[in-house]
Amino acid sequence: AFLARDQWAREAKWRAAVLPFVVVGLGSLLPLVLCGLWFKSRGAWDALSWTLFEFTPGYTKLGWTNRSAPEMFYWGLEELFFRFSAVGAFGFIAAIVIRPMHEHERRGVFLVLGVMAIHLAGIAMQGKFFQYHYAATLPLLALLGGLGLYKLWRRTLAAGLSGVLAFVGFVLVAGSMRIAVRDLGSFWDRAVLRTGYLLRTGPIRSRELLDKELYRVADYNLDANRLVALEVTRRTPPGAKIFVWGFEPGIYWMADRPPATRYVYDVAQRVSWGRERAQRELMADLAKNPPALVVVQHGDRFSWVTGDDFDSAEALPHFHDLARLVERDFQLVTTIEDFDVYERRPAPGG
Repeated sequence: AFLARDQWAREAKWRAAVLPFVVVGLGSLLPLVLCGLWFKSRGAWDALSWTLFEFTPGYTKLGWTNRSAPEMFYWGLEELFFRFSAVGAFGFIAAIVIRPMHEHERRGVFLVLGVMAIHLAGIAMQGKFFQYHYAATLPLLALLGGLGLYKLWRRTLAAGLSGVLAFVGFVLVAGSMRIAVRDLGSFWDRAVLRTGYLLRTGPIRSRELLDKELYRVADYNLDANRLVALEVTRRTPPGAKIFVWGFEPGIYWMADRPPATRYVYDVAQRVSWGRERAQRELMADLAKNPPALVVVQHGDRFSWVTGDDFDSAEALPHFHDLARLVERDFQLVTTIEDFDVYERRPAPGG
């Protein structure tokens, strides 16, 4: 819009004003076309089409039950500005209210806001509002917030020491106004643990123990994943394919073992829409690449993702073909935290 206005002011021709929309539109379309051609060349266009136009609408619909578009967009806006930290929000307000320092400042601010609006529309459309959905947008908010805080800082310097103290107090108060992920514990407690580990002054002297203390949220537990990966490594030779029935594809990477299927986690096989195809493809993959070991997860209940209250272990009996495969060809050898580890039964006669 800014480019179109400049073109019109310069040439007063509608073609010149439309040109920026054409250029930006083609620039946006080009990576989509290239990605589509790549999928087509790899023989995966059908899978991409099914994912985007059959699986994704049902997945998105879960978060939109009894909700309207304005409500969803407002919720995303509130989370972005206030639930992670109010510092960015207050800084943004200062950036808008205080007189610009440069003639092009407002143009830059509105450009960044336009990008953020597209991000928020995508977050609202998906309807899940996970923290990592804001990962690309928070740096943009921080950019605007930093601009506003700098402008505010320049104003407070003029008031002398009292202004500086007021500014510091304001930032500290705003910094405390946040709602972190509730089951992670206090930010300050976690900061003390990290600092003690870095300076070798606290009780935690190994990275593994630090991970065990800090990196768990909801049903995720990095230490448990690492222990499962070590067990997989111990029980399988390098290059052996394994299969994880659950929400933890990181186990493949930690164990350095390739997955036996294209599906790195089990959402597609557990949802009520489109699971017939996903289950057929999974079973075909496992028949083509028999896994040496199967890991089944407990406790991963995410109704807003799968549409029911089952965890992976509870959902397994409802997937009859996979349940029969595990029962017939595998035996339970150990349980680590929320994970059952099944090893392939020895062939008859040894």
